[in-house]
Amino acid sequence: MKSKITQRGKLKLNRCLPVVCAFFAVTPSDILSKSRKNNIIVARHALRYYLAKGGELLFAEIGSLTNGDHSSVSHSINKFKVFSKTDYKYKQFLAHINGDPFKFENSITRLDEQLRKTETYNTLPLGAKIDFLKNFIEHNGY
Repeated sequence: MKSKITQRGKLKLNRCLPVVCAFFAVTPSDILSKSRKNNIIVARHALRYYLAKGGELLFAEIGSLTNGDHSSVSHSINKFKVFSKTDYKYKQFLAHINGDPFKFENSITRLDEQLRKTETYNTLPLGAKIDFLKNFIEHNGY
């Protein structure tokens, strides 16, 4: 049974979701889907951790907000805590939500800058560049 979603929960999701999406270069629909792609799972764990930070929301409500349940939220938070000790991406996100300035090292902007140095990428029209970036991220977990 899904938990009731409160106004506070909606507000917190609206504040946290864009931050996570920008940081992990994924879309809101990706994070809120049931996708099992690694880059989306990482972003989903980070979102659930971020929503739980501060203890304002119950795990059941966070589950309802993120298309899961309380046990998936608990699992995400535990994974985030474990991986934030060793994994660079998790460490970087944790530092960011704790107030450190945003670093573009692994962002879509940085990826675009790197790809602009290649002749193949530069010859593509804008729409094809967007498709190229999306496919690159999906296949490489950038």
